[in-house]
Amino acid sequence: MAGRPRRTPDPDLARSLREWQDTYGASCSDVAGQLDVAVSTITRSLESEAFSKDLHRKIRALLGGQDKSVDAAAAPVESWARDISKGDLRLLRKFVKLIPRAEQILSSALARGSGGEKP
Repeated sequence: MAGRPRRTPDPDLARSLREWQDTYGASCSDVAGQLDVAVSTITRSLESEAFSKDLHRKIRALLGGQDKSVDAAAAPVESWARDISKGDLRLLRKFVKLIPRAEQILSSALARGSGGEKP
């Protein structure tokens, strides 16, 4: 049975990835999806601050590093993420959290406007 790939310590890469996650509001699950790896791979690597050669390359590509043989999954995030500020992301998160309440208010207003019938 093959074991896990050898990991090389890189606390700077771990810090950079955490900063990137904070900046773009990305969870470990989001990062794992973009890099096509298991969430546990990301969390384990961040906790140990050590990365396999392949994961190191993928993360560097996601962060805009030198390796331009970027996985196709990382490229879309890299392009839109550069144009979004922390403030924009925080505002977007607030709006997303308001959607369920807005739907309740609209449904209630529509029900009152149509004589109490639900749409």
